[in-house]
Amino acid sequence: MDVRGPKDHDICQSIYFEDPDGHRLEMAVRTEYPGMWNNLAKEAPANLAGWNARKRRKYGDTPATPERAPAAIG
Repeated sequence: MDVRGPKDHDICQSIYFEDPDGHRLEMAVRTEYPGMWNNLAKEAPANLAGWNARKRRKYGDTPATPERAPAAIG
């Protein structure tokens, strides 16, 4: 069995593996510390702005978002 991990996601650590039928599974354990979610909420706007800036540098400006999604077919 091929096992990948552990992978540290800051708020949890995960190990990935496949069951006998080939379905990918994840086993995770929470590792956050007291107050971590409040700190992440405070940092989120700056982190998102940085992520958007990196994407613009990599891919350029994205087309304007349509005002509404197309109707479902069906």
